Amino acid sequence: MPRYFFHVVAAGEAIADEVGTVLPGVREAHARAVKFMEQVLPLLADEDLRQWRIEVADESGAVLMTVLFRAAGLWAWTPSPVTTGWGGSHVPRDAPSAFLS
Repeated sequence: MPRYFFHVVAAGEAIADEVGTVLPGVREAHARAVKFMEQVLPLLADEDLRQWRIEVADESGAVLMTVLFRAAGLWAWTPSPVTTGWGGSHVPRDAPSAFLS
């Protein structure tokens, strides 16, 4: 099974996941990122979440998907091919069309 890395990025700084987690596929990686956000959001009540995100990468370092903290609870899963596999984007369902292009 592949190993996925969950890097937290905020305001130009990153907290790299150097260990990663072995999961069956990208859907499970997406679910893990969402679960992490749900657990962390209460701790970030005073933060501006517009700049916070989780970048899910594979073992080669390729970012497969980006999950936005500001979209918590309003996920839109859109698989899209990337150079090393299937990734996705996560945007609020009511996001302006600029997010969806």
